[in-house]
Amino acid sequence: MNRSLYTKLTLAFVAIAVTTAVVSVLIMLITSRNRFNTYLRESASESAAGILESWYAERGSWDQVSSLGLFHVGAGNAGLNGPEMGQGSGRGPGWKGNSQAQGATLPSQIHVPGEGRSVFTLADYQGKILVSGDATLLPGESISADMVESGRPLVVDGMQIGTLYTANRAAFYNAVEQRLIQNIGKTLMLATLVSIVAAGLTGHFVARSLTKPLHALTAAVKKLAAGEAPTPLEVKSQDELGELTEAFNQMSFDLEKSIEQRRQMTADVAHDLRTPLTVIGGYVEAMKDGDLPVTSERMELIGAEISHLNKLVSDLRVLSQADTGDLTLTLTDLDLDEFMVKAAHLFDLQAKQKGIKLGVEASSGASIRGDETRLMQVFENLISNALRHTPEGGEVKLGSREEGEKVLIWVRDSGSGIAPEELDMIFERFHRGDKSRHNETSQSGLGLAISRAIINGHEGRIWAESQPGEGMQIWIALNKLSKE
Repeated sequence: MNRSLYTKLTLAFVAIAVTTAVVSVLIMLITSRNRFNTYLRESASESAAGILESWYAERGSWDQVSSLGLFHVGAGNAGLNGPEMGQGSGRGPGWKGNSQAQGATLPSQIHVPGEGRSVFTLADYQGKILVSGDATLLPGESISADMVESGRPLVVDGMQIGTLYTANRAAFYNAVEQRLIQNIGKTLMLATLVSIVAAGLTGHFVARSLTKPLHALTAAVKKLAAGEAPTPLEVKSQDELGELTEAFNQMSFDLEKSIEQRRQMTADVAHDLRTPLTVIGGYVEAMKDGDLPVTSERMELIGAEISHLNKLVSDLRVLSQADTGDLTLTLTDLDLDEFMVKAAHLFDLQAKQKGIKLGVEASSGASIRGDETRLMQVFENLISNALRHTPEGGEVKLGSREEGEKVLIWVRDSGSGIAPEELDMIFERFHRGDKSRHNETSQSGLGLAISRAIINGHEGRIWAESQPGEGMQIWIALNKLSKE
């Protein structure tokens, strides 16, 4: 049976709670009795010490201290314990008579917590045993070093007058203590049940909060796979799920944009292919039918259209290679000044024919490492675009400058410029800001897209700056070749 993530998370919380509660209860049940016995022994020791210190403070000696009934009758203590000595009950049945006989003012009944379960041994300040409830410790013997460490000093008026040693005897409880231990066990069981229920509820809400956005993501992914454009999902948290939702929304947007661009690209490619093919087909059909004679001018026109088709196919191939990472570059060291002068000279005639001033206005003296053929293709695209959009009497300038580890290159024209909101779009494939230019001959609309692909292949960056009526400036940033 396949369980959902919701069920697994809920069961995981419950399992953790059950395991934690059971282990905690077992540890507490195992240790609680030992700790309770320790508490009873320490309480008995403190109570007995208080009684003994009061006895000594009133009498000034340990004479007849066995008559208190605090000491269990052990071997060798018969001489010190009278016939009225209590048998470890913590109450000396004969205590009242003895205290009256000696004028004592201590209570008539002595109660020690944990009565009957503690064995007391009393030694004087020199460590000599006076009264012992332990058969292994005889009066008159000296205490061991371990007992010195574990004993409870008896102090009166700032002076130690003896030492009390307490040992466990038997593990039994009276009715009140038994009820206390039972109540502790019941409380632990109740706490375990409450923990399990609380864990189940917590697991329910946590699992729901985690799985709800996942269900929404799953539904959106299925819509996307079916070719539908999903509605952007609401980001309800700043955690990993929130980041996943934001990433999906961005992916969905980018995918939709990419699909739209591909549709537009397909339409543009079809248009750009149809125009020259129509021209070629029309001339060939007319000459075949004898409607038009075959002339060198018509053959040159057909050849030009074929060249346009070849260039378009070549441009598409370059973009395809860039998309798949197969764009190969043959890198060599290039003197940037010489390279820009060479690129500008290629368009001297075209610039003179249009009455445009073309030249290199600033030089950095820097060298770069690049593919000369590919970079020349970039500059040909940029300069030809600049000349095409610059009116007669205008100017097109190239220049470069060093900036840190980079060299910045620019191509600036004095044309009409474009709106700032179109700057990022001009590097898209088949983008033409002026729709009237769509029918320009020999212009595929791929030049700037190819330029960006080539510059990206050189680990560089290309961007545009412009204001309407102030011309266009294309910037290229490339890594500068070290002079060392």
